[in-house]
Amino acid sequence: MLDVFRLLGWTLMISGVIGVATTFGNQYGRSGRIGLGVVASGMVLIAGLHVRAVIVLVSAGFRAVPTTGENTLVLVAAYAGSTLVVVGAGSLGIALWRVSPRPTIAAVVLVVAAVLPLVALLSSGVLPATPRRLWLQSGTLLVPFAAAWAVLGAVVYRRAGRQD
Repeated sequence: MLDVFRLLGWTLMISGVIGVATTFGNQYGRSGRIGLGVVASGMVLIAGLHVRAVIVLVSAGFRAVPTTGENTLVLVAAYAGSTLVVVGAGSLGIALWRVSPRPTIAAVVLVVAAVLPLVALLSSGVLPATPRRLWLQSGTLLVPFAAAWAVLGAVVYRRAGRQD
């Protein structure tokens, strides 16, 4: 049942992408539009994988489905979607950083959320087993993304309120 909540989270982030696009318009330039498109395509790909997981769960009668290994195409799609989200979030953060004379908290958090997975992967061989498992195998890396999208949502909400 956890997959339903993951699907809901990714769907809400996709709606956040639409909110960012409508609120900022062309302010953040071509690199921002490209970053937004890249992050949106990655989110749609991952949401599609969660839809697939929900369909498998429902078709199994809401019983646990034994893990027998994933189809190679599903694994490639999962890694591609995650990579698109990380790269897109970083480029969107850089584009938002350039919009104002001093960087906003949303821009900084998006850039940090994009850099953290790279740092985690590069340092994974150095970390002891327990912190490595906590950092890489849990949802810990998603916490900065959740914070980034919450902050960005607040910025979009404030800007939309000012435009009314």
